[in-house]
Amino acid sequence: MTGLLHLFLRLPLYVTVLLVVLAVAAYRAAPGTMLRRFRHLCALAAIAVYLSSAPVVSNALTRYLEEQYPDVDVKSIARDENNLILILTAGSFRRTRTGYEARIGEEGWERLQAGLILHGRIGGRLIFAGAPSPDGRSSIAGAMAEMARRFGIPGEDILIEDRSSNTYENIVFTKALFAERRKPVWLVTSAIRMPRAMAVAAKQGLQTIAYPCDFRGDQRSTWWAWVPANHSTLALERNLHEIVGMLVYRVRNWA
Repeated sequence: MTGLLHLFLRLPLYVTVLLVVLAVAAYRAAPGTMLRRFRHLCALAAIAVYLSSAPVVSNALTRYLEEQYPDVDVKSIARDENNLILILTAGSFRRTRTGYEARIGEEGWERLQAGLILHGRIGGRLIFAGAPSPDGRSSIAGAMAEMARRFGIPGEDILIEDRSSNTYENIVFTKALFAERRKPVWLVTSAIRMPRAMAVAAKQGLQTIAYPCDFRGDQRSTWWAWVPANHSTLALERNLHEIVGMLVYRVRNWA
């Protein structure tokens, strides 16, 4: 029942079918008519909508990005209180009458959980970086650090960098905290974001170990993956953000 409901609520599916029908009608229309002249455009529109909304496409891109830095097994790594764990934050702000309220996003919670698990296994200090509020009175880094304290991490084991507003600044603004270290720093962020973050760290000459989390790519796909879905456009947007972001970073010599 739930599967049928999801199928009927898939708006991209209806749009794709409508465009396919329109394209077929355009190719079968009489020569010289307006519909006939736009036949190629109708076909391209149908293909574009399908590719942007088919889960199999967005999932392939997700897996391509996430598999560049696979999951890390730290069971054999010795605990060392000199370890540094850099967690890149993620969230948003809600405007209230008294200012901006920091809200940890879904990716932020995933990274926080991964960072806490890693800290529990290898020890060391946590660095939360990024996302100042528009009024400068709060930050996502501060909100995530507060949650870490509530989960039992001692205050002396937590550092906050709350000026950076993107991945490049996350790395550059925290560089002074571990630039002279001989041991590499553990870098925690969503798996799909890790290639860009590691590229920035390498460009800055920093030794880092990728500790990706928040994996979303499906390793196995069913026939449902070929049916256009609402969520796939959001996943594709997330993928394109990283692909275009990497290109921009390279053009700006950030990665």
